[in-house]
Amino acid sequence: DPLTAYSQLEGTAFSTAPLESAFVSAICKDGSGFKENVITDAQGKWTGDVNSTQFPCHLQVTLGKQQYHGYAVNAGNVNLNPLTDLLITNATSQLQSSWYQSNNPIDENRLKISNASLLKTLKSKGYNIDESKDLIGILSDLNSDEYQVVKDLTAAIEASNSIVDLNALLLLIKDGNLNQIPSKLQTPVTPPVPLRPTTDPYRHGVSTTARQW
Repeated sequence: DPLTAYSQLEGTAFSTAPLESAFVSAICKDGSGFKENVITDAQGKWTGDVNSTQFPCHLQVTLGKQQYHGYAVNAGNVNLNPLTDLLITNATSQLQSSWYQSNNPIDENRLKISNASLLKTLKSKGYNIDESKDLIGILSDLNSDEYQVVKDLTAAIEASNSIVDLNALLLLIKDGNLNQIPSKLQTPVTPPVPLRPTTDPYRHGVSTTARQW
């Protein structure tokens, strides 16, 4: 419809690496989505237009078995990464994939409270993150603290004996167990790199002779 007004949504999709050539979809209030297909670039960046009268919109990015979700109440930035999944699951008490299909709006006050609680928990577990950050609406790109937090959180999950993967953590978060987020792993002290022994026979011979004198 040429008379339809559109609003632009944009963002960055990543996990421990940018999601390149991933498909981004939207379900807005009336069930409509993006005006055209939306695919991420090599940096995980994407842009798409939705009907301006049909907010809020649920967003989903898919690359293979990876799926992350976001939420838009107006035009602007929407992050799509594991932290946004943790936030949406915490705010809705639903697994993010079920929430996406349900098209139920999120109470904005509950979203803000969940955002603050998640950030406070991550900080208390040793992750370097700004507690005033809007995890969905304020840009998180490949230069952001959030990108590093996702890498650190993934490493902590992989080292955990009780949490198999992100989906297992999301099940715990759904039931209100934010404290089950594993603590950031302590950075090991890197031992000094030993000097390579020389294999030059002439140098060896010279140094041996010199020591004999």
